[in-house]
Amino acid sequence: MLAESMRSLVASLAIPHTQSKVSNYVSLKALYTAKNQGRNQAVSY
Repeated sequence: MLAESMRSLVASLAIPHTQSKVSNYVSLKALYTAKNQGRNQAVSY
């Protein structure tokens, strides 16, 4: 499934997400939230 492949790939990159209270790493949700706000955006949860 494409969605699972994308999720797995993003997780395997292990990009630190130091401001998150949910996860230590960037998630696919964080990437989509940033994209929905426009280009070159940072998102913190």
